[in-house]
Amino acid sequence: MKNFIIIVLIMLMIFCPLEAEAFWWLFGKNQDQVNMSYLYINGISYDESGQEITLYQDLLEDGLINIQGRAVIRKGTIGSVRVSIDGKETWDSAELSDDGAFQYYFRPEIGQEYEIYIEAMETAGRTNEVDETYKKVIVSESNYQQVIEERLAEMFTAYEMQNINSFMEYVSWDFVGGDVILEQALNKDFSNFADIAIEYNLINLAINNDGMISIVLQYDRRLISNNDGSTLADSGLTEFVFNLEEQGPVLYSMSHPLIFGVSDASNVASGVINSAENEQVIAVDDQGNIELKSIDEIVNETAEMNNEDDNSGGSEMPAYESGEKSIASVFYDENGNWYNQGYRFSDGQILERFTGYCDFYIETNIIFLNDDVRVLELNETDINNVTELPETGYVEQWDLPYGITWDICYGLSLPDGNYAVVYFEEAEEVNSEYDADIGEVFYRIRFKYKYRDDGGRQF
Repeated sequence: MKNFIIIVLIMLMIFCPLEAEAFWWLFGKNQDQVNMSYLYINGISYDESGQEITLYQDLLEDGLINIQGRAVIRKGTIGSVRVSIDGKETWDSAELSDDGAFQYYFRPEIGQEYEIYIEAMETAGRTNEVDETYKKVIVSESNYQQVIEERLAEMFTAYEMQNINSFMEYVSWDFVGGDVILEQALNKDFSNFADIAIEYNLINLAINNDGMISIVLQYDRRLISNNDGSTLADSGLTEFVFNLEEQGPVLYSMSHPLIFGVSDASNVASGVINSAENEQVIAVDDQGNIELKSIDEIVNETAEMNNEDDNSGGSEMPAYESGEKSIASVFYDENGNWYNQGYRFSDGQILERFTGYCDFYIETNIIFLNDDVRVLELNETDINNVTELPETGYVEQWDLPYGITWDICYGLSLPDGNYAVVYFEEAEEVNSEYDADIGEVFYRIRFKYKYRDDGGRQF
């Protein structure tokens, strides 16, 4: 087997020097290095937050800060994980499972700043890049409901004053539907409306398992149409979701009926609040005409618009394909020669890594992207909730803090100008399961995907 690998690598360096160089780099970087496949502080993702996190005392379950993660290495076993909360002055052991998952709790003092580092060590003594795990955590004595109410007041004031720059300061860069789309919708609002006046009451507030804050608002709105000068008014219940970032809570998503960005509701809203209070709400068509409609009408029109956009030329075929498949790391012949499977979106082919182009492939239990593929990590774990990808923001795989991991969705920008969404399940070690078609399987990764071959980004 070793002879086979050496021969393959020599041939690659002779005939495909660029590919061989990439292969050697991947081999050295990933096989011997301890990495974190995920990290969370009280449900807040490490790689989706800044260097500083503010937690609110009334959000701390049992008054504790909870750090959870998983350390991985391709060849080896994680032997210990320890955590420093005082800038590496002292260290304390975390609870560690056999699969590298770990958990660490501590009870913070209100108003205290904690400089957190995490070190994972495998049994041969190799560790992760400890400095990359740095976070400054501040525990605020503020009541998080009070903080949300203050942020709402700032947002509503900015909207009523038609101050886009101020409003967008309170929007997450990862806003569902795209922060650029929302900004464009606000511009349309301010072109379509005058004398906007909104009164609102906070009805409900809850923190989700992923650390986000969901709120339900009851609102009364009055505005003047710039199109015909008529005055319209509506009232209803709606939902906002906030993410906690360095500057505090920022807007992550909104549901129908929309208060902000109503002029492009089909692209801005990511959910629906069905309530008897939402009988007739303000809606805007493409020409800027404003009228009152039911939520059902708005949602149905949105679905029809999306269907028209996704089925150009009157085709009855869906504009994107989707499915679930798996790829494997295998031994494939009687001599024990191994290969890795990859997947190609353009023709739906699962093929051996080095026999043809793959958009992504597996090596042991790790997913790698082709060098020409760019990736965007999405703040979503259900692929069915991903209905549109942004045009920009994609990076090389190596620019992701923890590489490609599982249980989260990724947007892919493919070299042919097309787009895909993919969700990887955790790699399954199957201990030489025999597959009649491909041989002995050692690792298998299952994935869900959506793919468009026409350059479209709507799914």
